[in-house]
Amino acid sequence: EVGLDFSRPLLREQGLARGTSEAEARDSQLACFEAHVALALELGVPLNVHSRNAERETLQILARAQCPAVMHAYKGHPE
Repeated sequence: EVGLDFSRPLLREQGLARGTSEAEARDSQLACFEAHVALALELGVPLNVHSRNAERETLQILARAQCPAVMHAYKGHPE
């Protein structure tokens, strides 16, 4: 399972744990998610994706990469 979780408490916790800002924690999540997408494409496997408070970014990255995925957790609209 991979994905993005931009809930404020989690970003704050990640920032504090790393000694960085919430924005840097968010950017780190984006970079890791994009790396997972690239690896899934390289291996030819779909992703099992968790998305919380990051639906727009999650869908944009998956669509841009044309990466097949199963949405394990998603709070956005079905459209």
